[in-house]
Amino acid sequence: MSFVVAATEAVAAAAQDLTNVGSTIDAASAVAGASTGGPLAAAADQVSVAVGQMFSEHAEAYQGIRAQIADFHAQFVQAVSAAGQAYAATEAANASPLQTGVRDLLG
Repeated sequence: MSFVVAATEAVAAAAQDLTNVGSTIDAASAVAGASTGGPLAAAADQVSVAVGQMFSEHAEAYQGIRAQIADFHAQFVQAVSAAGQAYAATEAANASPLQTGVRDLLG
């Protein structure tokens, strides 16, 4: 038999902290996306055009990866929140029969 101890308040606080981190990253990504998402003004030479195109491609790749990271982060926060709620519900359900047993012994 294994014993698991978790502070449900700490799990809930961790989920909220993760949400705050995600919000901060989203805000920073929005700022970065605004400055990197548009076409770059290039000089007339071929090197400037190629460098501008390369930066645009990297910006698009960044936005794609950032979307995947945002999805993963949302799923992770949801999993942590659900785990904390499930643990709290199980703990409450297990405490009820114990309290009844103690009352029966003392009563």
